[in-house]
Amino acid sequence: MNILLSTSEIQSLRELLSQQLNYLSPSHLLELSSFLGYLKHRDNLSTAKKPSLMTLEGLWKDLPLEVTEEDIRHLRQQLTAKLEEQFHALPD
Repeated sequence: MNILLSTSEIQSLRELLSQQLNYLSPSHLLELSSFLGYLKHRDNLSTAKKPSLMTLEGLWKDLPLEVTEEDIRHLRQQLTAKLEEQFHALPD
């Protein structure tokens, strides 16, 4: 939620919140502290750089290759089978 507030409005809001803190019970203060930690975490997640999605298409776009969905499906099946073999070969 992006709400634009002026500097004076932000200061007034901070003062109001500070006054309201005096009326909270210790358990509610702990709950509020936890919620504020959650908000900080959520903001960090939303501003963190998200990894970009890489497509294989660009790797071979200039090559004279015709790679179909069926080719990709076949390679994925081969890779899955190989990984399953390796997994089952691991000692218990």
